[in-house]
Amino acid sequence: MTLRAASRPLKGEVPTIDVVAAHHGANTSPILQRFLARIAESRAAAASSSHGRSANNR
Repeated sequence: MTLRAASRPLKGEVPTIDVVAAHHGANTSPILQRFLARIAESRAAAASSSHGRSANNR
């Protein structure tokens, strides 16, 4: 079975959601570290794309 996905840009303002993640600080799992790095990248990208908009207008 071939899996396929398609995406299309949304018209108008893109909706956002709040995401919360918690972990034990002593957990050194490489997978966890990669996940946390991706969260940081996504957060930075969201912050730069919302530059000039207030938190209430995101």
